[in-house]
Amino acid sequence: MVNTVFIIVFGIPILFPILYVIKKKDWNIKTAALFVGRILLSIVYFINGMVLGRTFPMKQNDLFS
Repeated sequence: MVNTVFIIVFGIPILFPILYVIKKKDWNIKTAALFVGRILLSIVYFINGMVLGRTFPMKQNDLFS
């Protein structure tokens, strides 16, 4: 369930910059930095959410020490 929430919440910021850059013709350094930064940040949050969703319930129930 937690992984599904992270897919929905952090998948949207990945799609919007891609659609924005595809539609926008002129590239400048600000557009490229925003595009790359948002994608990298979304990937980091997504991986972080998968790791927390996998290990946190185990630590809470003392199954993983």
